[in-house]
Amino acid sequence: MARQTTTKNTEQEVKENASNLRDTAEHAADRATEAAEISNEELRAQFEALRQDVARLSESLLRAGEERARAAMRNSGESAAEQADYAASQVELLLEEAEDFTRERPRTAMGLAIGAGFLLAMLLSRR
Repeated sequence: MARQTTTKNTEQEVKENASNLRDTAEHAADRATEAAEISNEELRAQFEALRQDVARLSESLLRAGEERARAAMRNSGESAAEQADYAASQVELLLEEAEDFTRERPRTAMGLAIGAGFLLAMLLSRR
């Protein structure tokens, strides 16, 4: 009979320990669920803050890009006019030099013109 009492006590202890373990596991699961819900809410809040920051950054970049584009367009218009003036002045200088060369050395200029014409005719006839 002592043995049956010991076995019953052991069974009772195992059942109590199992019950305590189940209660502890349920409590841990509840705490984990709460932590996950808090983390999920925190993640959503952080994601929303990040989304707003990216939207503000995009707007700032767009405004800065528009300002740079306007400045570049103003500068390119001025630069194109300056480059056109420079090119025209260079063409005038080259024409003056060609005229001076032709006056100083007419035979050489004529020979160069004939040679250039001949080479040009050869190149165009091959096509």
